Amino acid sequence: MEKEKIKYWIVIIIFIIVGFWVVSYLTKAQDITQGSSFEINLPLDLGDWKGKDANISNAEMQDIQENLGTDKIILRHYVNSKGEYVQLYIVFSQKNRTSFHPPEYCYIGSGSAELTSKKMVSLNLNNKSLDINRLVFQTPKGRQLVVYWYQAGKRMFASYTRQQMYLAFDVLRNKPFKGFMIRVSTVDEQSDEEIPKYLDDFISNLLPYLEGQA
Repeated sequence: MEKEKIKYWIVIIIFIIVGFWVVSYLTKAQDITQGSSFEINLPLDLGDWKGKDANISNAEMQDIQENLGTDKIILRHYVNSKGEYVQLYIVFSQKNRTSFHPPEYCYIGSGSAELTSKKMVSLNLNNKSLDINRLVFQTPKGRQLVVYWYQAGKRMFASYTRQQMYLAFDVLRNKPFKGFMIRVSTVDEQSDEEIPKYLDDFISNLLPYLEGQA
């Protein structure tokens, strides 16, 4: 028994040491995303959804760059033929792992939003299962539903930790480092639905383009 315990703790210590080394390596890695040719090929039309890029001032972009360590973002408003509306926000980077953080920090930090619900849900989209984080906020403009997930290469998860782990594995195997945080939000009063059908439809149309980026 004592030998088994010793082996167990040796393995744990090795994982901790490797983990610290990987985090240190990724933190010190130069961010080559800024000014690079790395772009997301995401059309303005996604099925029944028509998109329009949000106007971002130079000052706002500079603030985003300072806070996230990347200037590679997509911020769009999409509307379908029924007038249903979503906002899409994507952050992506080729080197800087600190570019991705849970969106609730921004909402709560603004001081005008109260987080009333948070859970992970699984969507069955295009015969694939996708785990996402589902947040509900009470804001001055009403109830806001926010879903988000992370991507490392082609792999998608609700877990920030899993994304960081796979990004680290890609670096160690000399594979391209491509990380994403995808957030979709909408003002929705249908509290009886976990994920409204129109939001489900939007994500279904979005996924093939995200999968094609890695």
